[in-house]
Amino acid sequence: MKRFFLMGLGAMLALSCSSDDDSDTLSNAAIEGTWKLTKYELPSSFDLNNDGTASNNLLTEVSCTSNSSLVFNAGSTVNFNFSEIYIDLEPVAGTETYVYTTECDTFGNEAYPYTVSDNIVSIFGGELSLIRSGRKLIFTFPLRVPIRENGEITNEYLIAYAEFTKQ
Repeated sequence: MKRFFLMGLGAMLALSCSSDDDSDTLSNAAIEGTWKLTKYELPSSFDLNNDGTASNNLLTEVSCTSNSSLVFNAGSTVNFNFSEIYIDLEPVAGTETYVYTTECDTFGNEAYPYTVSDNIVSIFGGELSLIRSGRKLIFTFPLRVPIRENGEITNEYLIAYAEFTKQ
């Protein structure tokens, strides 16, 4: 599963830019150092934490995502700390309602080799590629989200957007 997830990450790579970038983002920051996950979004809103408020922000909907980071070492290794999210939709006993449940599988703080070529940062021998844009590292990937429509639960694969910011 981990290999499929990582291959999907690299295959679904895309770049997104916003107009709120500060002047630091005009030139690429040095890769060495800590990059914290600062944006993790889906294109649609869901109430994954069942608090009554739907959001497309996975940082607020799934608590295990908040400490994700990448730490690039000068020796061409990166400590990759990222949580893969598994989402299910479960019926509430005795009712016709459903609630989301989430589970996280965190890729440990192991050191993995990385390479940099122009604005592409490759990890896991190229299985995962991130685009470097100034002080941001960006990647997109498919995330399975179960959706209930017309009484049926189907699995949709939505494109999740993750952005790491240099600290």
